[in-house]
Amino acid sequence: MTEDVPARDEATNKELRAELRESRSRIRGLEAELAETNEGMVALTLELENARERYQTIFEESTDGILLIEPDQDTIHEANPQACTLLGYDRETIMTLSPADIFPDESDRSHTFAEAVVHGWADGFTCRTKDGRKVDVDISASMVTLNGQSLLLAALRDVTERKRREQRLQVLTRIFRHNLRNDGNIIQGHADLLYDEVSGSPLEANVFQIRETIDEILELSSKVRRVQDILDQSRLYKSPLAELLSHHEAWFEQTYPETTLTSSVPEEEIVVGRRLGVAIQEVIENAAKHTGDGTTITVSAEIDDDQVWVKVADDGPGIPDQELEVIQVGAETPLAHSSGVGLWFTSWVVDSLGGKLSVQRRDPEGTLVSMAVPVLTPEAAQPGWNEQHTPNQP
Repeated sequence: MTEDVPARDEATNKELRAELRESRSRIRGLEAELAETNEGMVALTLELENARERYQTIFEESTDGILLIEPDQDTIHEANPQACTLLGYDRETIMTLSPADIFPDESDRSHTFAEAVVHGWADGFTCRTKDGRKVDVDISASMVTLNGQSLLLAALRDVTERKRREQRLQVLTRIFRHNLRNDGNIIQGHADLLYDEVSGSPLEANVFQIRETIDEILELSSKVRRVQDILDQSRLYKSPLAELLSHHEAWFEQTYPETTLTSSVPEEEIVVGRRLGVAIQEVIENAAKHTGDGTTITVSAEIDDDQVWVKVADDGPGIPDQELEVIQVGAETPLAHSSGVGLWFTSWVVDSLGGKLSVQRRDPEGTLVSMAVPVLTPEAAQPGWNEQHTPNQP
């Protein structure tokens, strides 16, 4: 009986030692996991700190004024230095104001500034500075979460100078479109009368040149007006490409009978923005005017995925170097400028359709103008041409 006790004690001790070794092993494993977790927490903390510093730098160094607004309280939570400079307040003062203090003229738009900008009022805002000046701004706004709080982040961009340029442009455009047209018609009428008086005299050629020049000026004025009206349209009308080309072919045969125009399009229906017809007309008319009688102009179309390439090729002398350089560079300078506006009009129209324009010389002679524009779905197409839309008035 007594001899069995030491045996049982020895077995118990072995079991305890085994459990102790296993516990120590688990502890070492937990210590390793804890160390790894601590390293991860340190790395995450450093990453968060770096991210905070980056965003803080972006916030403070942005060229746009930035306001963080609490929509529920309609108060300003934070402002960056550019916003303070734009509005004329120091940071401490601006944070005591409400958006209504900065945008007093926008109260009719919505009950709160946050509601106004979130519902799409992205431009046309006027803010009031500390000294009472009005500043035109565009606003880009979105909701963000910062430290668990929902805030409106509003970026303010000063567009006062842009508005002034737009106003000057509107005035100059009105003068160009109205005064030039009216005065040009007066000159044209007097030139016609004078031509009848000097017919057969040495002055006939001079008066004829006056008539030709004023006709070109009035034609340019009409072209500028027509293209601007088209580009100002926000609605995009659609038309089958084949229909556009057929109308231009009929007009071209009557206007330029000494020049040959041929066209070819794929058999499947191709629907494009109807204003593309303006670009096509401009290109074929330029080719007819600058290449002379006997020229052949070819219009072709090729489908490439979701876009169509409309190519106008002629066998004339080719586009001058100066004209080609201006279009390729995309800007005019005092030394490099276009003698006309036809290719610019074409470029603007194609660009307004989300397309691209390229101009190049053909070998051995001639010019190739390529216009790539998106293909639109036929189901959504509006009626193409009607009685009021002739090729001269797309």
